Amino acid sequence: MYINPLSSSARKRVEHRFHMPEEIQHLGEMPLFRAVAWWGFLHKKEFSRNDVSKAFHIDLRRASGILHYLCHRHDKRDIEFSVRKATVRDGHCQLLVKIHSLASAGNSTAPLAKAQPATCQGKKHSATDDRRLSRWLLSRPTGNNEAKLAAWKAACPLSE
Repeated sequence: MYINPLSSSARKRVEHRFHMPEEIQHLGEMPLFRAVAWWGFLHKKEFSRNDVSKAFHIDLRRASGILHYLCHRHDKRDIEFSVRKATVRDGHCQLLVKIHSLASAGNSTAPLAKAQPATCQGKKHSATDDRRLSRWLLSRPTGNNEAKLAAWKAACPLSE
């Protein structure tokens, strides 16, 4: 059977391939973003898209996409990281990422339990609560009157 290398399914298979560096091969199969996080965590230093591209044998654009996904995911609690922009040449900046910790050290792909934000305190917010909070935020007093500001803070609907 002949597979057309230009077909969309063949392109997808090629797009998802990457080289797993020796340092993390013992962790088994995992998504590329998690493999990059483990690799960065084990290196204990900042890394850029160039480093990711070389280590995983992927192109620079894909490495940039992985770093972007790593930093802008919806649920960021499982990977603790810091980001810094460094000037490289001609005023261009390069993103440097450092992985500080990974939540699931035993299982690299185990999902975390959903935690509620501290502001909710177990209370379900309804549309009326959201409207009350919006109205309160828009009623913030102007000027430097400490008494008015203290009264405004005391009237916060979240403190009920």
